[in-house]
Amino acid sequence: MADTPGHEEYTRNMATGASTADLAIVLVDSRQGILRQTRRHSYIASLLGIRHVVLAINKIDLMMYAQEVYDGIVADYMDFARDLGFETIVPIPLSARYGDNVTTRSQNMPWYDGPILLEHLERVPVEKDMAEKPFRMPVQLVTRPDLNFRGFSGELASGRVAVGDAVAVAKSGQTSKVSRIVTMDGDLHAAEAGQAVTLVLDDEIEVSRGNILVAPDARPDVADQFRAKIIWFDADAMIPGRSYILRTEADTTPATITGLKYQVNVNTFAHEAAKTLNMNEVGVCNISTQSPIVFDAYKDNRATGNFVIIDRLTNKTLGAGMIDFALRRSLNVTWQAVEVNKKAHAELKAQNPPFSGLPVFPLRASRRSPMRSRRSSTPRASTPIFWTATIFAMASAVIWALRPKTALKTSAGWPRSPG
Repeated sequence: MADTPGHEEYTRNMATGASTADLAIVLVDSRQGILRQTRRHSYIASLLGIRHVVLAINKIDLMMYAQEVYDGIVADYMDFARDLGFETIVPIPLSARYGDNVTTRSQNMPWYDGPILLEHLERVPVEKDMAEKPFRMPVQLVTRPDLNFRGFSGELASGRVAVGDAVAVAKSGQTSKVSRIVTMDGDLHAAEAGQAVTLVLDDEIEVSRGNILVAPDARPDVADQFRAKIIWFDADAMIPGRSYILRTEADTTPATITGLKYQVNVNTFAHEAAKTLNMNEVGVCNISTQSPIVFDAYKDNRATGNFVIIDRLTNKTLGAGMIDFALRRSLNVTWQAVEVNKKAHAELKAQNPPFSGLPVFPLRASRRSPMRSRRSSTPRASTPIFWTATIFAMASAVIWALRPKTALKTSAGWPRSPG
């Protein structure tokens, strides 16, 4: 459980606390109703993937346990939170001072028939959410206690795996099958999200620390450009174009924020134009990494869709991000051969390369040039007319080179040829 302050300057504390939470309790003072900080905390909870919210309307005793006050606050909250993507919003009127609806049901509010706070927290179905997602296991350690054992240790970030299941290495695409699931308490037949295990594979494939084992039929993205939402923590503003270190669940690589698309006003949810992000501000950015990374969209998998931004010099955490999707240009850009050497030039021109620097006309073309028309009137290199014209041109060049070099001088001083 993380207790985060509601003041604006502690927005980063709220983001840090919410990053690993499954449920958020949004505390509202019944005397003041919905405030800006209520909106801010709800938006950040939604941004960080929390899908269950308890709207705890506190100090209801100071409002004489009035149902009208409770109904008004609930209506206001539901109105602005309907687009935040929460799966459940459970409003509970309570008095922390007297314990009403905290651990026992209040006798002062017979009009309320919903769950009390502790009862609801014990029954919220959040544990199975990650187990229902595709299999993901970041490899934290390659275990080699002896020559006969090679296992890959880590905690299942999501999904399930069983003996005999096929798995793939996310980056290389190599596949194998699970032969054993080893734990300290003995072998298991199956494991699910949250369990720390060691997987032994049937085949000797290349897997090292930092790789992610995934389900072959539901693979994550592997890209070096993507769009993400960023919450900036540092006092120094985020500047597009500056180089940072980006760290995900399994990868660490230099990265550059190539563009700031817009800033999100966490109080009004409006998209505002901006050139930089200041402390506690939220923005949508395009990011380019030096090498491809493995990720899922944050809305699909929180474990493999988050990252932090680190200063290259001080190693200080500057911000946190949630990946939206891979940019298409990172998926359809491939390396092309740009070097044109002697052989490539000859193939491009449909020529046989000569053995010396002298111009040589081939007697027989290696292949017909695709750029030449079939009805071209240009004579071929093997025809007599072509060779006659060539010999005549070469003889004329020799005669011109052997001409007299003397010259007469005119009265103006300019040379002129004799004759």
